[in-house]
Amino acid sequence: NGKDGLYASSSSHLNISFNNISSNHYAGIYGDDGIDYFQILNNTIMENNYEGIYMNYIREKNTIKGNTVAYNHKCGIALNNGYYWDDKTYVIENKVYKNDETGICLYNIDVYISNNEIHDNGARGIYGSYVLGEISHNTIINNSGDGIYIPHNMNADIVYNKISYNNGDGISLAYSYSSGPAYYISHNDISYNAGDGIKLMTSYEMRLNITNNNITYNGGDGIKILPGTDHVFYLNITQNLFLNNTGYGINTSADHYVFIWENSFYFNKGNNGTYDPEHIQARDDTEYSGDYYIKWYKDGLGNYWAEWTEPDRDGDGIVDDPYQLDGSSGHKDYFPLAESDIPIPEFSPMVLVVLLVIAAILIRKES
Repeated sequence: NGKDGLYASSSSHLNISFNNISSNHYAGIYGDDGIDYFQILNNTIMENNYEGIYMNYIREKNTIKGNTVAYNHKCGIALNNGYYWDDKTYVIENKVYKNDETGICLYNIDVYISNNEIHDNGARGIYGSYVLGEISHNTIINNSGDGIYIPHNMNADIVYNKISYNNGDGISLAYSYSSGPAYYISHNDISYNAGDGIKLMTSYEMRLNITNNNITYNGGDGIKILPGTDHVFYLNITQNLFLNNTGYGINTSADHYVFIWENSFYFNKGNNGTYDPEHIQARDDTEYSGDYYIKWYKDGLGNYWAEWTEPDRDGDGIVDDPYQLDGSSGHKDYFPLAESDIPIPEFSPMVLVVLLVIAAILIRKES
């Protein structure tokens, strides 16, 4: 086909189902100018010269479900609401893989992205700019860039995803603006990415909770927080597991209103389970003072550091000596936890062998 495979404009209640839409000169499916109530279901959309699916200036109650979108030469699925900000568009249970650019591209949209397989795309897994809604229960792996990259105005929860083996950061948010309630990055498995597990560039009125994630075996830092604008932001980091990241578990050079507490840190930055000032597991280079703060504890509870679990002479569950963080700020965790209540996920046999060797070395040192 010398044009798009299917084209629709200013239409309502479209149902495009069970088609093979391939090898078109432009997009496989292209919708434009106020489309609403459409359903794109169970199609195979492959090897188109532009996007597999491109819906521009869409309106409300739209669904893209059960499609295979692969080997297209631009984004697999691209969605743009313009400035309508109408009802959610649902993108669920699709297989989006081996597209030359990003798997799913989002612009100015309220969206629910769930239970998709997004892998082996030539750029990022998901790219978004001005995104509302939820990104949940997706498998986002083996993409050539970041797993999820949202550089502008992220007002979405990112929850219960597997984000692994991407050749960039697991999640990267830059200049994110959250004008309403706090949003969540929660219950994700963020592991084996080439860059940082989560990278944040802070900005105006960002309100974000990072909770209950497994952030493990990433090639950079577990979480890296970089200064963006000088505006106020609010950040809670709690109940996360930081394990075997090549860089620090957390590395921050930005503070405004930040609490970091009840996280567990194991073997980050080359730490082998014994205290070593050359292998501290977190770094703090923050510079602000006055009303701004970063605290590595909250309500008398700090974090668990695997190499810093004693002494606890009074048995209150708090190590008696503070944990000195790396970096120029001089900050400490004043209430390090003697025990962790965050389970370590099951390891591969090779990892278990490494851990057993470390345990044997520690036992031999003590004896």
